[in-house]
Amino acid sequence: MVSYKIDYEKDGVGGQNPTLAGGASGPLEVVTQLGEHQVMMEIMRYSIPALTGWSMMLDAAMQRSLDEARGMGQGQGQGGYSGGGQGTSDLPF
Repeated sequence: MVSYKIDYEKDGVGGQNPTLAGGASGPLEVVTQLGEHQVMMEIMRYSIPALTGWSMMLDAAMQRSLDEARGMGQGQGQGGYSGGGQGTSDLPF
């Protein structure tokens, strides 16, 4: 069994009552079995990077590196590859 304690902190003070929780005060505790814990860990492992934008930044950096490597292999210099896929000018940052 694994126990998760979830607390709502407001102005640096824990145990506060979140306005949307319908009157429940923290900390709240959730007890899970090993299988449920594994599922929650996998969900957090894959969703947190996606929600924070980290996955998109890594994908863009990898695509940029591949584009540069392909361009250099064809003698076009750095970033000279203009083949399919997402080019560096299409990146949002």
